[in-house]
Parts: sequence; structure tokens; C-alpha cells
Amino acid sequence: EKIVSKRRRRRGGYEYYIKWVGYDESANEWIPEASLNCPARLEEFRREEARKRKRPKREKERSFFQKRRNYNNSNRSKKK
Repeated sequence: EKIVSKRRRRRGGYEYYIKWVGYDESANEWIPEASLNCPARLEEFRREEARKRKRPKREKERSFFQKRRNYNNSNRSKKK
């Protein structure tokens, strides 16, 4: 099994979208967190989600500063 995604429930808590090993995609299902009995898989999923969230943020910051540097450099060359 593999945890693919999560979503917040209206009444609180989370549900996790599970991909079952050896089954077709149509067998995937949303399971409430309280019904899951796989703490290691949950921890692995949470670490991966945290890693994914951090990576794009850094790339955006770098691209912003890179764009700013390019903009400033292009304006300097036009002023001469």
C-alpha cells in the first residue's frame, strides 16, 4: 500500500488516499486517519509532503531574486 494524498474532513481530521499494492487504480480509496494502522507509512508520507512544500518555496525565492538581478542589470545597460 502507498499513501498518495490527503484531504481535510468536514468534521475534522484527515482522510488519506490509499493505493493498494496489486490492485488497479479503481481500487484506490479514501480512508479516515483513525482507521489506518500504519504509523510508519503515515510518517513517511508526512516527511515527503514537508519536503515537497519546502522545495518549491526556495525555488520561487531564487527565481525572484534572479529576475530582480536581471532586471537591474538590463536597466543599467540601457542608461549608458
